[in-house]
Amino acid sequence: RRTSEPPEAFFLPADAARPHFRSNFESALSYFIAGNEDFPDDGGFALRNWRSFHFKIVGMILHPRHAWAMGEYSFEDSGSWNVVGHFTMGL
Repeated sequence: RRTSEPPEAFFLPADAARPHFRSNFESALSYFIAGNEDFPDDGGFALRNWRSFHFKIVGMILHPRHAWAMGEYSFEDSGSWNVVGHFTMGL
């Protein structure tokens, strides 16, 4: 979606159906708790019965006024279903 207004958020869910990118609070929240009719395929990621979570930073760049980090995370639920995601963050 292209608009002249900047997005409220930049969020890329690890395993969401289309749209893959979420650009506002309501669409990001739907991924985590479901219930938004605009995103009927969202199942409520935060509501799953997760049994493990792993987080790994693979690199950082630190400067006096800025910092960046890249890495990956993974979740496993009680049925051994895995979700792996990657991140890049900057401050």
